[in-house]
Amino acid sequence: MASVLYQVGDKVKDLLTAGQAAAAFTTSIRPVLGFEVRLKLEDSGLLHVDVVPVKAVLRVARGNIATWETEVDIGVRYGYTASDLDSVSGLIKAASISPYLLLVEEITEYLARRANRTLATVNAGWRGGEVLLNYAPEHLSKHQFTGVSRHRYDVEVSIAS
Repeated sequence: MASVLYQVGDKVKDLLTAGQAAAAFTTSIRPVLGFEVRLKLEDSGLLHVDVVPVKAVLRVARGNIATWETEVDIGVRYGYTASDLDSVSGLIKAASISPYLLLVEEITEYLARRANRTLATVNAGWRGGEVLLNYAPEHLSKHQFTGVSRHRYDVEVSIAS
């Protein structure tokens, strides 16, 4: 049996994969379950969408049922190529940043729309989401986009002995 946090992260990854198949996002994604969002990209021109389980706290127990409050981050990372840069200033073109800002928002909205249908196989309910980082200015200076959203799920589990 896997940990509650791992199960929730894995199901969020599956949900994002289903959203990709349903064309819910304007940019093509391939979500990957991991346990860190790497802040430096080696690969220019590649988009990474990381599903990162970050926290599980046991909050409520009633009878034989306990509720875990879990948090899962979604990291969107893209390494810009020369074609994304302004030929005069060397800065990233605004038009090259916009699609990834939109993707962070689309992922957040997509998970919110599935609030009541999300992680039924692990008995989890979506409790909220927020964009933690629209973009990291210090990463843009290194020609990388990094955006992060965080999603909270409550997971009910049996604690009967």
